[in-house]
Amino acid sequence: MFTPLMANKSNKLIKYHDNDVIIYMVENEGQILSFLELGSTTCGNYWVRHCATAETNLRQGLSHSLYLLAMADVYPMALAPSRECTSAHAIPLWQKLYLNEQVIKSPVTNETTYCTEFDEWFDEILEVNPLQTEEYISSLECNFSLFSAVKSGLINPHPYNTLYRLDVNHEVNIIASSNGRYKSLCGSLFDERYEQLDL
Repeated sequence: MFTPLMANKSNKLIKYHDNDVIIYMVENEGQILSFLELGSTTCGNYWVRHCATAETNLRQGLSHSLYLLAMADVYPMALAPSRECTSAHAIPLWQKLYLNEQVIKSPVTNETTYCTEFDEWFDEILEVNPLQTEEYISSLECNFSLFSAVKSGLINPHPYNTLYRLDVNHEVNIIASSNGRYKSLCGSLFDERYEQLDL
């Protein structure tokens, strides 16, 4: 599960923590290979703010493994995508996590959090409820809000309206740091990759 992170023996896993921001990163000889930046949510969990991998390290599974590591590390708290910040390149990753049977998934059922952070879109509801018709979903809206329908179990939530948890012992050595240099290096990598990230 976490093997790609330590595929190179000189890789180091760093966890930078500053107030409500946590950054998990893979560092090798002073270079950041990949990082995942989290922010705290109003419901006490974490949402993904940024994630980027150096172009020379693409297709090695670093981002996916960092998501899983972060989930395991913050458990019992959860990770959640951000509708406003989820880029096109990250959508397949969330879909992969949604289908991962080891990952514990639960819909957001706190109304304030749901309405401000996870409000459903009609086409997304249809996408994850393939056995339901547009007419059925529309009829639900006459009697329920989509939030109430999700909470009542009448329809499945979209992956973006889901909290992701991973209850495993990661047994990976993570070096804690408050050195601002790491945040700066991750910012530089994000800026470098910005044009390719389809934000």
